Amino acid sequence: MLSRMRATRNYFMKFNMRLLGLFLGLGVAIQSGAAGAVFLTGVPDNKTVTSKSNATLGYAFRVGPDPVNILKMGIWDQGANGLVESHEMGIWNTNGDLLASVMVPQGTAGTLNGNFRYVDVLDGLMLDADTVYVIAAKYYNVDNSDAFFMGSATRSAGIDWDVSRDRFSIESDNFLFPDSTSDGSAYIGPNFEYVIVPVVVPEPDTLFLLVGGIGLLAILRRRNKGDTKRNRQGGLRR
Repeated sequence: MLSRMRATRNYFMKFNMRLLGLFLGLGVAIQSGAAGAVFLTGVPDNKTVTSKSNATLGYAFRVGPDPVNILKMGIWDQGANGLVESHEMGIWNTNGDLLASVMVPQGTAGTLNGNFRYVDVLDGLMLDADTVYVIAAKYYNVDNSDAFFMGSATRSAGIDWDVSRDRFSIESDNFLFPDSTSDGSAYIGPNFEYVIVPVVVPEPDTLFLLVGGIGLLAILRRRNKGDTKRNRQGGLRR
């Protein structure tokens, strides 16, 4: 009886390790497919302008076939020598719901990457595949205010402009959803860093192994408990 219990326990432990390895392998596959990038790369292809009014300026973008996780948001720092003022930034869905926001501080406190200064998005922000979102930043009508571009720029893989990409909301001291659009030229000031999160669909054999493994674990546990109970009852009778 004892040898049978040991054999069952050893098999149970080995199977647990194999099942754990399978789960870990799936997790590694999901993570290894992710590659970090910033959406807008290089120098925008138009001249810089400065805000002539209090405005929330940005653009609409469409996520590609895989979801993305937004890690940082940043804003253009003309000359890379520090921002004139702090800027509140956010990402909205097309219904105008603010999904995440950050404050990029004045000066050089933000992390500089290619003339954009970034701050972390707390806990990240997952965006759905094949979906349009809006990013924008608050600008102010002040002397020597921070510059932005109107035009286009080189873009990284996995995300692209929406067809009608420019978004703005003007003449307000508040940080508002930029629900207006005009000629399609993006207000390039806001930017973001992201990772693509590929959707991993297990093969049928893998699903069968997972479901079968869970059932087998339940059977082995019940059998092990039954053997232990009978062994204890036998000991009491002796």
